[in-house]
Amino acid sequence: MENICRNLKEPLISIIIPVYNVEPYLSECLTSVIDQTYSNLEIILVNDGSTDGSGNICAAYAKNDVRIKIINKTNGGLSDARNKGLDLANGEYVSFVDSDDVIDKNFICNLLQVLLDSDASIAMCDYTNFTSVPPTKQPKYDHSVDVYTGEYMLNNLYNPSWIPKNVIAWNKLYKISVWNNLRYTVGVLHEDEYIIHELYANTNRLAYTREPLYFYRQREASITKKISQQRINDTLAIFDLRESFFKTKGYNHLINPNYQAKLLNIGLLAITYEDERARKLLTKHLSSILLLKNLSARVRLSCFIIAFMPALYWKIKKIKNMAL
Repeated sequence: MENICRNLKEPLISIIIPVYNVEPYLSECLTSVIDQTYSNLEIILVNDGSTDGSGNICAAYAKNDVRIKIINKTNGGLSDARNKGLDLANGEYVSFVDSDDVIDKNFICNLLQVLLDSDASIAMCDYTNFTSVPPTKQPKYDHSVDVYTGEYMLNNLYNPSWIPKNVIAWNKLYKISVWNNLRYTVGVLHEDEYIIHELYANTNRLAYTREPLYFYRQREASITKKISQQRINDTLAIFDLRESFFKTKGYNHLINPNYQAKLLNIGLLAITYEDERARKLLTKHLSSILLLKNLSARVRLSCFIIAFMPALYWKIKKIKNMAL
């Protein structure tokens, strides 16, 4: 994609980076942000009560780059940190970067071009996973840009070909107006999924490029890896929230796909986490879950075994994990 940064009257873009105890990764993240080919940036670092050296790293970078603003606050979680950044953002556009991730040097520039060329409210790119070293070479990809309506994105909320890039926050550039009267739900896991349906309902056009401009670090200590009762509660609450939203907004055709997705997640939670509540929910809805068309034979068998022979299921799973 052609770099337009030198030929464009550059609007201010706010990049919001929540920071919490990411000392080993933060410098790599911040370097990738300040080295963007697009320069008219407001870089908002929300230090969410870090107890390691993350705050000192933020301060050191801010001394050398006047575009960096630091918000120091008590720990309130990712949603609260993003909301604080949104409240203080001055940019015409806004993007989120997680503080243990890295972005391509053209992440902002190319997504802005996509937005301007398509007259969209949200631009979305692909991403690449990594563990320790982010990719240095771009893979071959389709350079075309596709434009969709917000209604289309809502209709494809559960389309496997879109998941999870359609729901995550950090592979996108937004017009700040999209966030008018919208903020993240504080105190929940999967905070992106709590709001994405409202964002799409508030969006006329979304533009999508297959260019992998975002590099997502996979690490075991990540909050998304934690197994907890809250994870189960919050995951299932998403579908109840969306059902209410769809009914209120008249998206009645989305109510059944939402229910089917809830059943699928009940099954996946039960076979992934050794939790009695998840198993009881699976047993309660077992007949409906087994009839799901998008359920693989392996998952269907796992659901059946754990519903009636949970001890055997977990014993087999532990043996398989030990053999890996």
